Amino acid sequence: MDMFNTNIIGSFWGAYNVQVWKLNKDFSSFIGSEVKAFINNIPKIVSFLKNKFLSTEYLGSLIEGMEIWPSLVSFLSITKIGIGEKDHYIDMLNTFQKNLKKFYSAGAKSFLTKGKVVGDDETFYMHCLRCYTPNIAEITYKQHHLGVGIFTMQGYERRNKESKWSYSHHTNKKGNILTQNLHRLHDLFLMD
Repeated sequence: MDMFNTNIIGSFWGAYNVQVWKLNKDFSSFIGSEVKAFINNIPKIVSFLKNKFLSTEYLGSLIEGMEIWPSLVSFLSITKIGIGEKDHYIDMLNTFQKNLKKFYSAGAKSFLTKGKVVGDDETFYMHCLRCYTPNIAEITYKQHHLGVGIFTMQGYERRNKESKWSYSHHTNKKGNILTQNLHRLHDLFLMD
């Protein structure tokens, strides 16, 4: 494990992240760029696991889930679908649904189970990914001819930043909010 933490995980994460990994913290402890670095290095991780550890059902399921993970992420990031790419997108959607079932099945035998009950460590996000995302992707394609990647938090974050800017620049910073500031926020939000 020390060699794995130093040579593999340490090759793309800093010392702090390696320490968080060693402490067996939830994967949600990492930010987007750190998770992306992990996903990009999955081939290196899988190769190490296959070469250095004895094959078990748990390890096999973990490796299977990790090998499927990058394809799921790439599908979830698709936003626009070109005119000539519609048939290709439907094939990708079908592949995504099959891979998601395999990923969930592999997870039930490894990373989604912490005890004796299969799937007892399933998160709400994993449940949504498996049960709702394929339907949302299909509906989004049929109604809007767009990929499921259009649903991000960017719009919310933009509105949050605009409202904070308006609030900080149009108050006396003593908790007194100008009534006109609410009108300004209303105008900002209606601009789109």
